[in-house]
Amino acid sequence: MALPYRVRDAVVGVILETTPYTFLEPGNAQSFPAMNITVSPSQEIEDRNDGRPHFGRLDAIPGGAEVEIGFEIYLVGASAAGTVPYWDIPMLASGHSKTVVASTSVTYKPTTRFDAGVVSTTTYPGEVYSVAVWEGNGGPRYGLRGGQGNVKLVSKQGIPAKLQFNFKGAFEAVVDDATPPTITASTLAPPQFLSAGISVHGVSTLAFDGIEFDKGNELSRRADSNSSSGIRGAWITKHNPSIKIDPELVAVATLDILGKWRSGATGAFTTGVIGSTAGNRYQLAAGRTQFREMSLGDREGARITALTLAITTAVNAVDGDDYTLAIT
Repeated sequence: MALPYRVRDAVVGVILETTPYTFLEPGNAQSFPAMNITVSPSQEIEDRNDGRPHFGRLDAIPGGAEVEIGFEIYLVGASAAGTVPYWDIPMLASGHSKTVVASTSVTYKPTTRFDAGVVSTTTYPGEVYSVAVWEGNGGPRYGLRGGQGNVKLVSKQGIPAKLQFNFKGAFEAVVDDATPPTITASTLAPPQFLSAGISVHGVSTLAFDGIEFDKGNELSRRADSNSSSGIRGAWITKHNPSIKIDPELVAVATLDILGKWRSGATGAFTTGVIGSTAGNRYQLAAGRTQFREMSLGDREGARITALTLAITTAVNAVDGDDYTLAIT
């Protein structure tokens, strides 16, 4: 009897489709190791209710089929400033543009442009992506086509931050693949979430356990009876970016959270530059946020305020004004 497939052997790949809505298998350069990989297929089912002289249940008819694929990776940069990280394609596929300044930085901003265009040093995402998961040597390969995704950045004090990606797309048939991609894992250690330099509405003295950023993409499916899966793919129809934080409670004079919540006041949120090695440092910044949700709690006996900050933009804002994630 064969041994089971090891979780640690799984590989993920994400690639821009050459022919949109046609599955393209990611190669070595588009594949990487990941953690907490999930594959969740679903399909519509037509339960037949034909009249019968007994209670026997008839076979159901399968309909449209889609897949969600999720995975986590550490937020780790590259060996030199201005070099794109290995998770560049998933970031683009989650609705981000990328601006590269040679030997200095790689900066991601949200975008509604999906034409793979290049303007000066800025690259925009393509239309749709294929995502694949390989279960070890010779094991099954799961996949989706016509996909786009969402991303979260999750951190806790002292622990490297993680990027959590979730993709949706049309179901791609599962096959055994004897030659999964050969990957080269990053040799860099992800920076610890310490000396984070977090500032909320101008206050930089709050005590945090960590933060959770969510791009908040709404991934809507595109039905297509001409497709073998009944679904053309999935696409981002809107986003609601937000940041969750849980600082220790402070005096109103320090930060009037409820006053700002009631008035709808806006303010900036930013981390400091996290990490110490060029190319492997990052900073998250949102110039305009509002307090939307608040509840009191405790952390090891200390009163905390669990907060959700909505990332907003001004009336005259342009595409990408919401926030930036810079790798320096």
